Amino acid sequence: TTTTTTTTSAAATTSTTATTTATAAAEEALEGGDAAAEAGSAALLLLPAGSTASPVPLPELRSAPARSSSDRWLFARLVDSLEVHAHTLVLQLRSLLSELRRITVLWEERWLDLYQQRQADIQRRLKRLADEGERVRANESLSTAQKKQLSLEKHAAIMRPVLFAFEQVRAVTYGRAPGTPHEHWFANTYSARLDAALAELRAPTCWPYRPERAWEPCRLVLEELRTRCGQRAALTLVLGDISPSLQQTRHTALPMPGLPLHHSAVTIQHFEPQVEILPTKTKPKKLALLGSDGQRYTYLFKGMEDLHLDERIMQFLDVVNVMLASGAGGAQGGGSVSAARTNAGLCARHYSVIPLGSRSGLIQWVDRAVPVYSLFKRWQQREYDTARLLHAEHGPHADPTAERKISAEGDGATTTTMAPATTTTTTT
Repeated sequence: TTTTTTTTSAAATTSTTATTTATAAAEEALEGGDAAAEAGSAALLLLPAGSTASPVPLPELRSAPARSSSDRWLFARLVDSLEVHAHTLVLQLRSLLSELRRITVLWEERWLDLYQQRQADIQRRLKRLADEGERVRANESLSTAQKKQLSLEKHAAIMRPVLFAFEQVRAVTYGRAPGTPHEHWFANTYSARLDAALAELRAPTCWPYRPERAWEPCRLVLEELRTRCGQRAALTLVLGDISPSLQQTRHTALPMPGLPLHHSAVTIQHFEPQVEILPTKTKPKKLALLGSDGQRYTYLFKGMEDLHLDERIMQFLDVVNVMLASGAGGAQGGGSVSAARTNAGLCARHYSVIPLGSRSGLIQWVDRAVPVYSLFKRWQQREYDTARLLHAEHGPHADPTAERKISAEGDGATTTTMAPATTTTTTT
């Protein structure tokens, strides 16, 4: 539930750029995606640039999918009103959101994401087909033509869900006309090979029938895509290749996302030409924007993930900072002197999170920050190296006070440190 108030703390906790949040929420709601509660922030768009005034009080809006005709009509009215008050701003923001959605998940990333999701299921289905094929071949009452026909029918029935999923991805990638140089490259390089591989998976031509031979062409193409996407050169792209429209963006009226309201006069001037792709599961893009104040602003653009919870956590930290600051004011702010001394200098460092829909959003990039997990991994590696050296020098009967059992596996590793009197277990 989102409630907009006129208190000072509410004004202080408003750290997301009003225009981006409002229009993005309205556009997403019209598509039936986000909750109706997002309309509460839409009124912020009507605040003038640089205003520090509190928003106009709005009635409480309960979270509910905007799927009914009345909800869609209300959001359509909201978008129409926004266009009347700031026509150029809304047009530019619509164009920006459209291009960001284009680069949320690139075509090769869509194929690889499906491949990773379906890999275990495909292996189970191939094993089932292999068992069915053995039973068909062992049936001496069937002729060779009957065995072939029965094997193909079983193959089509068992692999139908897999083929349907691949056809869906094909329809949203090279099944439509490419609109960027990067999409042209993908279509020219992989469309014919993927079509041939899907045709073999749909109707195997190999005989004697072997299900793994029907899957092999698809597997080879997808493994090649995975290898290419993992290369260092593929992790840096030219913005003009994946979105020529963003590269040509110049001197917009769009406020810089994530700045407080008193900084909202800073607008987006242009995007930097290089886009960095982080080698993680969702392949987020690191974008750099130049503001009208001459400063460089960096954001992490994430797709396939709902950032509304992250946004709420950052808003909570902002409220905590307001409470700490009010407590540090001492008796003048209504707090005790002891509370003022205790809270002096305390501040929760946070960053801006700007959801652009139910499946994407921008996260402010914090420079010169060290993730806690990287510190843990370095400590874990150091402990592991120490244990190996002790084992090499003293053998398996090393000093019990120095023995350490280290599990150096990847994510989800568990480290147990043994000491004479204490036992500490850390799990991430």
